[in-house]
Amino acid sequence: MFSEREQPSKRRRYTSIDEVPPQTEPEFFIRAISQVKDGLELDDRFLGWTPLNDVPQDDSEFDCVAISGIGSHPFGSWQPHGGNKEFMWIRDTLPNVLPQSRMILYGYDTDMRQSTSFQKIEDIAISLVKNLRLLRDSSMVNRGLIFLAHSLGGIVLKQALVSLAESKGMIEWAIAETLTGAIFFGVPNHGMEISHLRAITDGKPNRGLIKQLRCDAPFLRLLEDKFSQQVTVGRFSKMSFFWGYETKESKVVVRNPADRSLSNMRLDAPQLKLVQRDSATRGLWRNAETQSKTFQIDEDHSSIVKFKTAHDPNLKIVVSLLHEISGIASTTHLDSGEPAVELKSSPNPLTILDHRSSQSLQAIPRTTTSLGLSEHLSNIPRMSIFGRDNEIDSLKTLLQPSNTSMQRTVSVYGQPGIGKTQTVLHFIERHGDVYDSIFWLNAATNRSLRGTLSQEVQRLGKSWSDYILHPLSRRDNHTANIERFVSFLNSDVSGCWLLVIDDILDPDMSRNIIKSLKKGDVVLISTVSLFGGDPFSIKIGPIAIPHAIKMILESVPIEEKGTNPEHLYRPLLEYLDYHPSLIRLAMEKLPRCKTVGMLIERFRFGQAKLPWGFWTNINSILTIEDPKTRSPITWNRFLQLCVLLDGKTMSYELLEFLGLSDYLLPFTQIIQRLAKYGLVETRVSRDQKITCCFSAILCQFIRQSMVRPWFIVSEVANFLAKKVPRSSKEHYRKAVDILGPHVEAFAEWLIARAKLVTPTIEDLDNMERLASLLRLRGNDSRAIEIYGLVYHLNTSIRRTRLNMTETMKERQLSLPRARLAELYNNMGISSLNEGNIVFAMTCFTRAEVEVKEAEISATRTQIMIEIMVNKVWAHMAMEEHEKAHTLVQAGIIEFCNEDVSVLLLLKHASGVTHLAMGQVERGCEILAEVLETAQQHPQVGKRLIFAIMHDSAVAYMDKKNWKKAVSLLENTREGRESFHGADHRLTLESTAALAVAYQHYEDQKKAKGCFRKALTWQRERLPPNHPETLRTLQNYGIFQHSIGDHEGSRKALQLAYAGYVEHDKKMNICSWGRINAAVSLAITLKDLKRYEDSSILFSEALDWYHSGRDFQTLKIRHQRAKTAFLQGAMYEESGNHDRALDSYELAEEGFKSFEGSPRKHWQLMTAKAITRLLSLKKDAEHNICEPPTERITMAPPPNEPVV
Repeated sequence: MFSEREQPSKRRRYTSIDEVPPQTEPEFFIRAISQVKDGLELDDRFLGWTPLNDVPQDDSEFDCVAISGIGSHPFGSWQPHGGNKEFMWIRDTLPNVLPQSRMILYGYDTDMRQSTSFQKIEDIAISLVKNLRLLRDSSMVNRGLIFLAHSLGGIVLKQALVSLAESKGMIEWAIAETLTGAIFFGVPNHGMEISHLRAITDGKPNRGLIKQLRCDAPFLRLLEDKFSQQVTVGRFSKMSFFWGYETKESKVVVRNPADRSLSNMRLDAPQLKLVQRDSATRGLWRNAETQSKTFQIDEDHSSIVKFKTAHDPNLKIVVSLLHEISGIASTTHLDSGEPAVELKSSPNPLTILDHRSSQSLQAIPRTTTSLGLSEHLSNIPRMSIFGRDNEIDSLKTLLQPSNTSMQRTVSVYGQPGIGKTQTVLHFIERHGDVYDSIFWLNAATNRSLRGTLSQEVQRLGKSWSDYILHPLSRRDNHTANIERFVSFLNSDVSGCWLLVIDDILDPDMSRNIIKSLKKGDVVLISTVSLFGGDPFSIKIGPIAIPHAIKMILESVPIEEKGTNPEHLYRPLLEYLDYHPSLIRLAMEKLPRCKTVGMLIERFRFGQAKLPWGFWTNINSILTIEDPKTRSPITWNRFLQLCVLLDGKTMSYELLEFLGLSDYLLPFTQIIQRLAKYGLVETRVSRDQKITCCFSAILCQFIRQSMVRPWFIVSEVANFLAKKVPRSSKEHYRKAVDILGPHVEAFAEWLIARAKLVTPTIEDLDNMERLASLLRLRGNDSRAIEIYGLVYHLNTSIRRTRLNMTETMKERQLSLPRARLAELYNNMGISSLNEGNIVFAMTCFTRAEVEVKEAEISATRTQIMIEIMVNKVWAHMAMEEHEKAHTLVQAGIIEFCNEDVSVLLLLKHASGVTHLAMGQVERGCEILAEVLETAQQHPQVGKRLIFAIMHDSAVAYMDKKNWKKAVSLLENTREGRESFHGADHRLTLESTAALAVAYQHYEDQKKAKGCFRKALTWQRERLPPNHPETLRTLQNYGIFQHSIGDHEGSRKALQLAYAGYVEHDKKMNICSWGRINAAVSLAITLKDLKRYEDSSILFSEALDWYHSGRDFQTLKIRHQRAKTAFLQGAMYEESGNHDRALDSYELAEEGFKSFEGSPRKHWQLMTAKAITRLLSLKKDAEHNICEPPTERITMAPPPNEPVV
């Protein structure tokens, strides 16, 4: 694209060199066009970006962008009126006064007369933002942005800046962060005179844009409010904005009555003041504090930006404002164009002498110069730090400031925001008095390093006058500053000094400074160790738990601290990885949240925003140039996927399983870079699988940058549906293995999406599938939540269909009956696992109704059998053993011709019901047969095989065959641990049963370990008073009793009994588990001589047996007889022989129903006890009191281990 001095009127196409007009034929242009065979098209409209000069990438600091006004030309509007178009101040003057800046024009269509566009200011601003993205993408240099905006261009710029500030996109935020300042010329912030513009656009599509510029237009008022908020307390509060206004009236166009043409050259053309001073300056000129942000140019609205020569005094004002915005000193006199240096902050600026006549610096005598703290250092806000004493002491040891003859460099590194800078600041506060001078450079970007170095060099000019004479080159100002700075530090006059280089992302930028130093102390602050972790590197990591709690307690009001702050805030601290900046951010958000859980939710969904400094730091780490296209790679979509699937455990295998080939290459590339900067920790498992753990601050950065998370949620759910078909158990198993660690995190996003976006049938199906994966992983509580949500969403959809037309009803908008039956069935399974038996039975009943009304299909029979078996388990949990047995026998008869793998479900349930009814031998036979059949058929799933093995082991425990039970349970636990994982509910179920088997197998050490492992997991993961937890707790109490720890047994059994009472109260029942726990506790209390409490519990148990309970169950009748016998032993021991005799007689009657050797054992013991008491009673009647000849032997506790 070529910039022409004359303003062309239209696009021209030249097909040969002869057609090129003479005035457009510079020599280089002729050479270029002569090589074109098919013609050359010249763009004279300058739309988009037009760079006016070129700056080497390493020297580039700023992009200065000029945006023209309404009805103007992007290039010609900055040139003076008249025929002389040789001078264009942005192209000819600004590159000299800002030598490290690129001058760029931004062009957009603002033609008023021939326009057919109906675009408005918002549309033009959107285009500007998009072009700014392209401008950033085209160069990896993080240049500062300075804008020059005239008239409408200023309104467009304001709208674009507001959009950047409010955007959540990473690139947009990065652009906003690079904004340095802007100069606005005649911008109608509060509106302008538009009567002449209405005449031009009357009846044309662009009249809407003109209306937006009228005085007090609603659009301008709203824009001003948003912009004012951003420049006052928002993103641009630290930026420099200046507002110029015109002081001459402008000639406006009028229509010629003769030919209806428009012109402002007529003698009768009126003159108007187009933009009032209040409007151009946003009213800042009225306030003495903000008056310095305004300036006057004595020209009309058009000529306010048309400077005629480089000597124009108005241009000098603009240049001085640009210097103030950029923060660098002038290097060129406008009048002469010769190099010069003006020390901006020096009270007595000196003109630099020619370097050839300056005397040798080494010949000047010197004394030690003390410069104190850097001005930049004093402006950094101080924050309280916790737990960094060791790091500060290490800094003191490594630096040894007393030794000035050596050069020592220490690398302080860690995650962004972890507290590196604050640790060094506190080191300086404690030990900085030993240094004569302390310097501070910011190496986050090339621009910040140049700026802070320039400021430090100016400090030398204030205190060390001979360095003012050192010459500077206009072409390489930064290199000259490095020479001056290093020369001072290496000289004797510098004394003892400390140099801190902060925010180092690219070590090459600061290497020229460090490698030339010969003495002094240097601290390098970066996210990665610059020395490879050697002894001169100090890593700043997360703070310890006590310091994190202390940090919270200093921020939280006393009344909100609670009695146990560590227990209250520990989940939050673990979620934030004990990162101090995130903890500080959480404490700021805590007053707006009612609970800690709500605060975690705010972080999880990106509603807690990171400070801008951390955001830009991480964003720069993620910016990588593609070696092929030389453009930055966008990791936004890939990183969002990682966070949605729980970035704590991201793996290459997961992406490979989902088939996301687009993410595989970025995964290997970006993870290496993130690991280098400490944002990701990689782990290699024993099977050589690589797993990545994202840091909390990286996850938070990604969450707050998400623009379209729901699109990715839907995409992953669809991938899941393809990869996990319901017909393939193998794929389901693989999905559970690979997706397991990620399912719960992804479920939260899926639930949030369903609440915000109207779900489709595919969404409901995916949610139900995800809940099933959670259930298989053992997370039944979250599975129930998702099942319930699917049910309610499906119900609302079905209700909506009632009002639909027949055509709309033909579309499948809700789940079919077969799928709905599966939903009820799965919801019932999870509820049963959670201990909610009544609701589970309701779900199974509803599932049975739905499947009977469903269409006949291949899977319908299998679903019916699964529902029937689950109803059997529900009846068993409700202690309705007869109902369960009747149901399962009917199922075996009805489905006897079905596939073996399906029929095994019923036979397995049949064996367990026989055990529950006391028919141990028959139950063992059935389970042994079922296990043998299952192991011979490969189509039978391992989940069912392990369940059969577990129940077979329980049957052997009922038969007192402890050796066989231990062997089966060890194999079951090992298989379940390999198949489900060590932390799965079923694995811990086998562990709890194995503890009972070890107890009777005389392996007390293993029994104790299994009990504690099972109880720890159950009490942490299962709901309060869950039957499995209470059952294990009861068995643990019995174990404690067996090893002689009666007090420990009492505590455990008392907890179990109280839990059963609460559980039964909630379920409105009195369960056998409660009675069993009461008897066990009564036995322990008897041994502790607490006969009264023991008597109450025995009586409660016998009353329950007498209350019409199901006495047809043989096992219940046995327990009743044993309980009566043990009550008699308690009464006998306490001396109440009459009540003891009554209990023994009740037990004798019950033992008549016993079969086999146990019957004879219990009958013999009862007969001896009755004989003994009758003898004692007879002797008492004859006043003969002799002690019993045989010691009472307590029978084993009545409660059998039920697993």
